[in-house]
Amino acid sequence: MPDSSPLRQGHDPVLRPVLRVGVRVGALTLGGLTPQAVRLLAGLLADPVLAVRVFSVPAPESEPLSAALGAVLAAERLLVPAPRRTALPDLPVFRLEPAAAVRDAALDVILDLGGGAVDDGLAKAAAHGLWRVAAAPLRDVIAGATCTEATLLRHGGGVGPARIIARAVYDTKPLATHNAAYVFEKSAQVILREVKRLALQGVVADLGPEVLPAPVTPSGARAYLRQTAGKTVERLGKWVERRRGIVRQGFTLRIGHGAPLNFDPAVARPVKMPEGGLWADPFLIAQDRAVYCFFEDVDPVAGRGHISVGRVTEAGLAEVQVALKMPHHMSYPFVFHHDGALLMMPEVHAAGRLEIWRCTGFPTKWELYSTAFEGTPVADSTLLERDGVWWLFTHISRDRFGDFCSDLHVFRVDGPQLTGLVPHRLNPVVTDASTARGGGRIHAAEGRLLRFSQDNSAGSYGGALNVMEILRLDLEHYEERRLRHITPDFAPGLSGTHHFDALDGWFVIDVR
Repeated sequence: MPDSSPLRQGHDPVLRPVLRVGVRVGALTLGGLTPQAVRLLAGLLADPVLAVRVFSVPAPESEPLSAALGAVLAAERLLVPAPRRTALPDLPVFRLEPAAAVRDAALDVILDLGGGAVDDGLAKAAAHGLWRVAAAPLRDVIAGATCTEATLLRHGGGVGPARIIARAVYDTKPLATHNAAYVFEKSAQVILREVKRLALQGVVADLGPEVLPAPVTPSGARAYLRQTAGKTVERLGKWVERRRGIVRQGFTLRIGHGAPLNFDPAVARPVKMPEGGLWADPFLIAQDRAVYCFFEDVDPVAGRGHISVGRVTEAGLAEVQVALKMPHHMSYPFVFHHDGALLMMPEVHAAGRLEIWRCTGFPTKWELYSTAFEGTPVADSTLLERDGVWWLFTHISRDRFGDFCSDLHVFRVDGPQLTGLVPHRLNPVVTDASTARGGGRIHAAEGRLLRFSQDNSAGSYGGALNVMEILRLDLEHYEERRLRHITPDFAPGLSGTHHFDALDGWFVIDVR
């Protein structure tokens, strides 16, 4: 197994530059590493361009919480531990060095995972300073914020006061201890991405000065207890309703005439569907001189989705029938033509892989065509062919909470065969619950490349829809901007909209 010596086997210092990275962990033994440290170290040690040294320094004193709030959080950790939906990666063997050996090691950057106040001595010991994640997960829960922002800060390195390198936005978890565990574990991807950016491009991003969060007040314990009790009762009520088969907010479809860039959601007409059903994630496809809509169809009794299809008409959908059904949940049926075949890439993250199916008898007969990501759940995946190059946009959970909504991962692929996957060097290219998760096909319209995405930042899944313009896409860069933000106030009685597709003058959206 590899150790953390500056030049590991397989690295060519002539062809590839070495970035010397120090990682400060708070634990004196490897058994005490946090999930954030495990995920970050796994990524760092696997990259041959990085020379990694791991050391431990006792954390300086930080401002303590009030005794009451500290007791509440300690009880919460004991009684309601964080979930473990996704396993932590295995770590290779590495040395845990004393701090004295690292201070004089001429490091390029030090990543501080140890907590406590900033050590000014360490901040001056690396050319690009000391980097650490700042967030206020407890304050955001108490304040009722729907999102928690984490910022990667740079201390030292000749920049004066702390500067922001990167921002990430995550949906706030109801419990403070869960929110803290979630935010800091997720942030490992952001740190790793920015380290890779420095190694590839030789620059550190600068998004402005650090913004200090407001402190938690002494009354925070009482406010938090009241808020947690109310949310617990609310969640218990929703659980009881689901057990009784009551669905208060189900998605349904609306169809209208319009184009991807300037469609008006208010002109879309509701599609009639069975009482108590849930229809979502619609995709349009042309077949036999007609337009068909494939969509997620959730069985209200089993609570599990399958793929249904109907022919698009002025009245809605005709001849609706089951297109593909499996023992596990299915959704997001991305359908497309390729080399004379009709293919579908549905979401089957419950099966722990990515699948593409080929139609052998339209629209209800399908055979498995290709697979990828064996053993890795992925969600809402979309393929894009641009200038002869194929790209896969997808969502992978890199945390124990099973989150697919705040990170966008991009891969270059050889096409629907799904072999030769090459990850984008700065994955995840987006870390923002308000724009990351895909909300439909990527459209080329009026000289622009449009990626539809979900806005999940308002405290509930599928709250709003974004039209994002992709400005730059290659293996070392990704840039996009938001052109439109479509909130569900275009018709009375709606509380969400999160998916769009268009074809031949038709468009379809889903609404809650």
